[in-house]
Amino acid sequence: GVLVCGNVVVRGELIGSAGISGATAFHFTAYRADITDLGLVGSGANKLSVGDMAFSKGDDGAGIAVIVDDGSGAAIQLRDGMDRAYAPNPSPGDTTIAQTFNFLPADIERTATLSMFFSSVEGVISGSGPQRPSAIEVTIDGVVEVLDNMLGSHDGDEWDTFIHSVNIPAGVTSLTVQALSVDNENVGRLVASLNWITAGLSVPPGEDEQGFGEGCTPGYWKQSQHFDSWPAPYTPETQFTSGTQFSDVFEDAFPGMTLLEVLGQGGGGLKALGRHTVAALFNGKSDVSYDLSWMKVIEAFNNVYPGSKKEYEALKNEFAGLNEQGCPLN
Repeated sequence: GVLVCGNVVVRGELIGSAGISGATAFHFTAYRADITDLGLVGSGANKLSVGDMAFSKGDDGAGIAVIVDDGSGAAIQLRDGMDRAYAPNPSPGDTTIAQTFNFLPADIERTATLSMFFSSVEGVISGSGPQRPSAIEVTIDGVVEVLDNMLGSHDGDEWDTFIHSVNIPAGVTSLTVQALSVDNENVGRLVASLNWITAGLSVPPGEDEQGFGEGCTPGYWKQSQHFDSWPAPYTPETQFTSGTQFSDVFEDAFPGMTLLEVLGQGGGGLKALGRHTVAALFNGKSDVSYDLSWMKVIEAFNNVYPGSKKEYEALKNEFAGLNEQGCPLN
């Protein structure tokens, strides 16, 4: 996928495709390009023109997701691809895959921002007249918010950028969103066929997660000269003790392993999350001015395990950011 953005030629990476069969068979494709280093976006107001997308059937549009570091400490997660849904299609093409975002809990209510890109809901190529029915379902703490008919070429022909504020109650650790090809309000028109391309969630930290700014890394806590900094009641594995088992504190993600062994293991995915989880536990339990309590660290890990690689990576990144703020211990 090649386009021109701000007079700069940009080549995108294919992130998904979906086909339409029959006499008018063709494929939808979605591309992603990181334009951060092009210097096209700066402080203040920005305006970018995107064009020259040469596809055989047509161009549904493009969107730009901008992440701003305003110092708030918000946790940001992004998902992208090509998830196409049209209700008359046989399963699984009749609907999209629900996306669940996991985040750390807080003692206060927060307002998160859900941002999404959609295409092919309504327009010249889609046809079938105006306002083809659709719905977006947002589920938080078991409560489903149904947003009917929010899409319909609101940001250019065949393109929708949908931004929605979501209330996150205290203690809640996840949000699930799903786009549907459905006519909940009985509009009576042909339901929308839609391409769900991007979903992003920004969750601000709780009040007790701000303003501390200290944290020691897994590398600090696993060194024998720092064993005397381990907070009670946790003990390392030494010649005098077998050490605290990971399963004594958290869900049993590492059977038979001690906290020290989890700290010292290499690898990514769940192993990386394990290292930073133990470090976060110690930071929250010790004299370190950490941004999370040890109870929230335990709750966050147990909420995400067992889970997916994406969920492990998201929580690991949150813990790593806090663990790497600077260690005040000797």
